[in-house]
Amino acid sequence: MVSQYLSNFQPYRAEVLDRHPVRDAGGLRIRDQRSIYATVVDVLQIGQQLDVYHRTVESDGTPWLWVKSPNNKYGWAREKAEDVLIIGGAVQPLR
Repeated sequence: MVSQYLSNFQPYRAEVLDRHPVRDAGGLRIRDQRSIYATVVDVLQIGQQLDVYHRTVESDGTPWLWVKSPNNKYGWAREKAEDVLIIGGAVQPLR
């Protein structure tokens, strides 16, 4: 069942949006686990693009994305912060 779900997900390139939570945080943090307390593996600035490979939603409703940064770092990034979308939708599908 899980493999069927993953096979239906189409990876895409997205962008860090110019939103208040991103500006306040000094960028979008990519972490090694789905927790705001986890180790930061990379920080992206507004306008930078990242590749999204998977999306999951925690039981509390927090959406997390498994991503690859432009620096070839893999990790988890929140799709929203304070109910504000901080990662833009598909800029282009990955091939």
